[in-house]
Amino acid sequence: MFENLLRELRKFEHGVRIEVRVETDEKGFLDRKCPHENCGEHFKVLLKDWKDKVPDAKAYCPICGGSARSTEWNTPEQERSFSDQAHNHVSQLIADANEKDVSAFNSRQPSGGFISMRMEHRRGLLLPTLPSRARDAFEQEFQCEQCACQYSSVGAAFFCPACGHNSAGSQYWAALEAVRKLLDGVEELRAHLEQSVGRDGARDIVRLLVENTATKLVGSFQRFAEVRYSEIAGQIPRRNVFQGVAAGSDLWLAVTGSSYESLIGPTDLATISRLFQQRHLFAHRDGIVDQDYVDRSGDRRFSPGQRLIVSVDEVRRVLDVLDRLARGMSNGPENANSGHDPSLPLT
Repeated sequence: MFENLLRELRKFEHGVRIEVRVETDEKGFLDRKCPHENCGEHFKVLLKDWKDKVPDAKAYCPICGGSARSTEWNTPEQERSFSDQAHNHVSQLIADANEKDVSAFNSRQPSGGFISMRMEHRRGLLLPTLPSRARDAFEQEFQCEQCACQYSSVGAAFFCPACGHNSAGSQYWAALEAVRKLLDGVEELRAHLEQSVGRDGARDIVRLLVENTATKLVGSFQRFAEVRYSEIAGQIPRRNVFQGVAAGSDLWLAVTGSSYESLIGPTDLATISRLFQQRHLFAHRDGIVDQDYVDRSGDRRFSPGQRLIVSVDEVRRVLDVLDRLARGMSNGPENANSGHDPSLPLT
């Protein structure tokens, strides 16, 4: 009796290929999310480049440099959208088959008899397809120096999603400038968000944005320092050595004869040391202060058990210090007598 339905169900025994629609923004960029737990950052890649330039076997996160198969970068919104589209497609097939079976059954029933039978089929409610979330006006666009893949991110992003090239050496100052623009626009963003999510929601979103920007500054400086060290020393530095201020300064002193303190002074050194410790708290303790943070950073404003609060002015101060430190590091031994202008990035 259910010949059409059974025929459709048998197709699923060996798998069915279902095409799903992929949403992009108005510029043709596709939302992506890093699959690594210690990162999880959102970014975008031009859809054409994601199809043509990103290998199936390995794509790279522009922020952390981690890699994974190209199928593992969907955002949660995209996963829900794809699931809903698949659900709707299968529901449509089953509904069509049921309607054919019901129609065939009803056409075979005799008319005018003492007992009559009629079958009805009602279609189920199809789930809505959720569009990918558009990014805000603080995005910065990048183009890989090696393969020309186009991608974008809120804040610094140095690794090409397609080939993994690290462009921190040439893009660092552009990334810092993007952060400055973001900080300058925070109040405008807060006012806009209050209209859509309310005052409390806007406050939480802005707070998370500022915290995320502060932690990204640490990662941006780390990538820049790694590139500069490789240029000077001719070798790749020890993994994550520039994630710590003391270890990074010692290594820089060993290879150039200059420590961080000699480049920016003790007060500003303490400023970035505090940021690096805050980054650790946000990454591993959700910003909850412990005694180790107080001892290492010298920050007595918070007691163990409290949650860190990072202001826009603090992030802007740290940004300026990291800018000056990186420019001092750009005047390394190989540029001491080259006439290089430290106000310009090395390429």
